[in-house]
Amino acid sequence: MSLLIMFFLQSCDSIPFTEEKLPSFEEIGRRHNSAVSEAFYILNKQYRKTIKNDQNIFHIKQIEETVWKTLTIHQTPGLPHSLKQFRESLQTLKSYLYDHITSGEAISKNDSMLIYEMSIDMLYTAGILSDRQFHFIQEINAVVWADSLTAVTTIRRIEEQAYAELKAEAHVVLIYSAVLRHSLSYWKHEGRRWLNMLSSTIGKARVMGDIDWEQVAKEDAAGAVVGAIAGAIAGAKAAAGASLMFGPGGGVMLFSASLIKGIVAGAAAASLHAAIVSAL
Repeated sequence: MSLLIMFFLQSCDSIPFTEEKLPSFEEIGRRHNSAVSEAFYILNKQYRKTIKNDQNIFHIKQIEETVWKTLTIHQTPGLPHSLKQFRESLQTLKSYLYDHITSGEAISKNDSMLIYEMSIDMLYTAGILSDRQFHFIQEINAVVWADSLTAVTTIRRIEEQAYAELKAEAHVVLIYSAVLRHSLSYWKHEGRRWLNMLSSTIGKARVMGDIDWEQVAKEDAAGAVVGAIAGAIAGAKAAAGASLMFGPGGGVMLFSASLIKGIVAGAAAASLHAAIVSAL
């Protein structure tokens, strides 16, 4: 039996979203920054222990494991319940993408798929994101952050336009935007600490200007969307072993509050991977 999975994000007791005309998902962005910050201390401690053994603690799978060890993820409610469930859900999503993408980015159905390998373009091509959701995300991605005040004002306008047109379907856009903005803020203030640690790994000093922090934030925000889908898949499997249906004859990408753990975990893992790979 095929189940139409639709995603709704509504307020819940543990996540105090506001009742404003334009819904606020800033708490998701804040939780992301907390998880990344906690992951730094864990990875830094592991690095100091394993440096003499030449172990690569910065591989994406170990980054994911580190994110799931953070207190923030432990205290964040929702699905997936565990890293194992998270990875199983990503593999299910990968199979769906493989079956629904006929051109563009090629993926192998048999290999394990990692969080950073799934892009917004892939989700759109597979029919998971609607034309208008993809349009507004692309508008946000096109914003130039040379003048941060102007950028924030521009993004706020895009958010308002998206919500006025799409209502609940705009939640994916608003969450993408919230994670993007918080990620940029985090890396602007904390990126130097990460670069100092990574410079010891590669034996070459890195400075803030070496990294495209806007691209890091975009991959981070895409990870939030993928993490939400992973949470939805985990919930559907637990409920009815259901399959995904999107696009014509299916649903559009919405959210439920039960997916917040997946959103934060997906965003944090994608963010760390993007930042680390850019530096190494």
